[in-house]
Amino acid sequence: MNRTIIYLVFSLLFFSQPVFSQTQREDEIEALRVSQQQRDSLLRVLFQQRYAIQDSVAAYSKALEYLERTLAIEEKVLGPEHPDVAASYNNIGFVSASQGDYVKAVEYFKRALSILEKVLGPEHPDVVTNYINIGSAYDEYGDYVKALEYYERALVIREKILGPEHPDVATSYNNIGFVYDEQGEYVKALEYYERALAIFEKVLGPEHPNVATIYNNIGFAYDNLGDYVKALEYYEKALTIREKVFGPEHPNTISVKNNILAVDLKIFKDSGAERQ
Repeated sequence: MNRTIIYLVFSLLFFSQPVFSQTQREDEIEALRVSQQQRDSLLRVLFQQRYAIQDSVAAYSKALEYLERTLAIEEKVLGPEHPDVAASYNNIGFVSASQGDYVKAVEYFKRALSILEKVLGPEHPDVVTNYINIGSAYDEYGDYVKALEYYERALVIREKILGPEHPDVATSYNNIGFVYDEQGEYVKALEYYERALAIFEKVLGPEHPNVATIYNNIGFAYDNLGDYVKALEYYEKALTIREKVFGPEHPNTISVKNNILAVDLKIFKDSGAERQ
């Protein structure tokens, strides 16, 4: 999830907040500043090292502790509908999703969405990001109908605001295709992957890593349809790009190589069955 840090402009806050003594206000603002600094420092480490952290449960629990502490101060000092409050809801949602608690993640992403829609408007990029966050959380715990609902909301706004050939529109097509893939609707998945591919190739160029990702996804859909010739065609296209961009030993390159080997094995088994 892309996290947008919204910096405070304190001079704008006094008009809408309750009247405090100058000392009380300064103390609360300082407490908020310190809490946000501690939170951001911890999250930076957590996000950068999330794949290497051994005691991930303890790390995420610590992150939630800081997030909830900061949220409580933000709600008191800034009010319950400030964008920073929404950012904290989003961060709690992200950490909850990282822990596998997708129900809690959806709850907090939706709290953030409610604020952002009201404060920024229904078509703001941060609102779109929240639709995607919610869709992703629903996707992770298998509610594909809800996942599609939120991914499609994001797509509608992106097409309207960014135009039909923006890379973010292609990303939305890919997200929707991936959900159809997970549902076993491979023909429908291919439709959306191919839309994404057309945009990425045109806008980013034929050797961009995003193009390779779509090739791999198309190969996977054909693989599941049993069209191994087509699957190999697209896997090999993905491999060519990834070897050039990442090198032969990169995990993304190795992943495609494994896909190709798996298809080769299926073809070999099928040919053996035919001979019998």
